[in-house]
This record gives sequence, structure tokens and C-alpha cells, in this order.
Amino acid sequence: MTTVSKSDIETIAEILDSRPDVPGVYGYINRETGEIGLGVDGEHRPDMIPDEEDENYDELMDEFERCWVEIPRQGSQSAYHDMQKFIEDLKDEHLQDLLWVAIQGKGSFGRFRFVLSQPEYSEQLQQWNLFSSQCQYERAIEWLTKESFIVELEVA
Repeated sequence: MTTVSKSDIETIAEILDSRPDVPGVYGYINRETGEIGLGVDGEHRPDMIPDEEDENYDELMDEFERCWVEIPRQGSQSAYHDMQKFIEDLKDEHLQDLLWVAIQGKGSFGRFRFVLSQPEYSEQLQQWNLFSSQCQYERAIEWLTKESFIVELEVA
């Protein structure tokens, strides 16, 4: 059974929510061990990826592809839907109105956070952080399940 730690699930969640068109962190998860290998576009390549100059590259690549699954960078669409759901569930109509305006167009994430960062909304900012983390966590668990990982959560 593959055991995936809470911190690994959080790492997977961050990669899933990252944009594929923007350089950043990418990763793979080992089907057998649950180990995560991370790389950074243009800077660091995970050690487990075979080097094209290896003498037995094709054989190593076959083994790599059998054991490792790329964690897809799916973009920010799910996180945007999280913001919409959070706004819908708010009781404060004035804050709802502010946030609906904030999430229109480019820069929506920054404006959303800016509104919630105001001192009068510190409680809602805390609620957002918990809500957002839970949504990311659930997406990571869903992806792991879809990829046929058996997830046994470690009790930390």
C-alpha cells in the first residue's frame, strides 16, 4: 500500500493548482513508494529522470515511465471556482459585493486577497485560508485516487 504523507499531499495540491504556461515547480510521484521528485523549470531536473546521454537511456526511460507519474499542472481555474464558492457562502452582503467585483478580469487573485487583507475582514481571511487549503487538499486526494494510488493518510 502506498502511503502519502499530509505534507506530500499539500505539495501535490500546490503543483496541481499551478499554471503549466508559467515556469515553476513540477513533480512526479512514484507509484510504488509514494516518493515525490520535484524539479524547477529551467533550473533543476529531478535525479530520477534519465539523462538522454545515458548509454541505456531507452531502458531507463521505460523504467521511469513505469514507476513515475507526472503531477499535472492544471492551472488556476479550480482555485478561481474556490473563490466563487467562498463568496457565495458568505453572510456579509457588503463583503460579497466587494469580492464579486474583485474577481473580475486579470489580477483577480491579488484583488481578492487585498480585500480580505483589510483589518475588518481578518476573520474572513482566516476562513478563506482554511477553505482554500481544504479545497486544494481534496483535489489532490481526488487526483491520487484517479491515478489509482491507494492513499493511506499518516497520522502526524
